[in-house]
Amino acid sequence: MQKDSGPDTTRVPAFRVILDDDIASPALAILVLGVVLLAILAPFWLAEGSAYRLFGYLVVFLLMVLLPVVVMFHRVRGASSLLENGMNVRAPVVKREFMPGSMYTVATLFVTLSYRVLDTTYEARVSETGPTSLGPLKEGDEVTLVVDPNNPSRYALRIGRMQKQGRSKVSRPQQTGEQVKALIVRFEHVGSRKSGHHATDLAFNFRGQDFRVTRKIPIRWFPKSPFKVGDEVVLVVNPDSPQSFYFRDWFRFS
Repeated sequence: MQKDSGPDTTRVPAFRVILDDDIASPALAILVLGVVLLAILAPFWLAEGSAYRLFGYLVVFLLMVLLPVVVMFHRVRGASSLLENGMNVRAPVVKREFMPGSMYTVATLFVTLSYRVLDTTYEARVSETGPTSLGPLKEGDEVTLVVDPNNPSRYALRIGRMQKQGRSKVSRPQQTGEQVKALIVRFEHVGSRKSGHHATDLAFNFRGQDFRVTRKIPIRWFPKSPFKVGDEVVLVVNPDSPQSFYFRDWFRFS
């Protein structure tokens, strides 16, 4: 199933790129913090006029204002150049992982895309909080990536209102995971209220062999119990090592 006919190569608003970029968005947050900090400190540091305080003011300006601006400019310019001069490749979704939000974390969807350039296969892992643009994608769906012909590990993805760029890794050959149903046979709280974990025992049968595996789910991710004994979940199991698996519709524990 193909989700699009090709990337939208119209000009991307710089602010949109900054908000979606995994490097530029933290730089924007640092920039805002730096401007606020300098505004607060200016009356105290500049009024004294001492060389030491002027030097400190300059250091904060360079690290929290000028450097973030340079980083954001570089990321926006790189994304625009890649969309204009890059090479289109089709990339199917090979994995979906969803981390539900909690009082400490934001709900995040991770989508792994696979693409091939010449004789090398690459994997790109794209994340989105929300999610919105990546949400409709399922395993097997295809999107179009724009990759750098001179460095195929560098890619850009534009889908919906989302604009992402990043670096992929060379894919290692491995067998396709197989889906199996597992039963929650034990689920209990271990440790302290804030730093403990949920001890989860899963039982499943794979190719005629029974397995019982324990996974630890950090309390900081799930203050409330995500499972109860008797729940049934679907796992994607590595045929070469059945005790290595991830939850099909959830985030990876192993």
